[in-house]
Amino acid sequence: MNNNTDTITIEQKLEEPGRILIFTFDEIAAFIMPVSIGWLSRHLVPGFVVGLVAYSLWKYIKGEGGMTTILAAVYWFLPKELTPYRSFPDSAVTFWRG
Repeated sequence: MNNNTDTITIEQKLEEPGRILIFTFDEIAAFIMPVSIGWLSRHLVPGFVVGLVAYSLWKYIKGEGGMTTILAAVYWFLPKELTPYRSFPDSAVTFWRG
């Protein structure tokens, strides 16, 4: 009989983003920022509504890929002057001579 008690399993969700309850940090920021601005300007109900719209819009934009998909799109579609990845090679070059 083969005893697998000393088998080490690698966690499958190493790339899982940090969460507060069931929400990720960027989702909470998309909701809290409009709500806090509405609260500070004494317009809590419109701030809450804008926060819900911003949260749902951010969830739609993020999709299934999460932040990695958004960061990859920033690298591939923005020009080199506007991207935060200035040390990376230019994504517009399709053929490199070696």
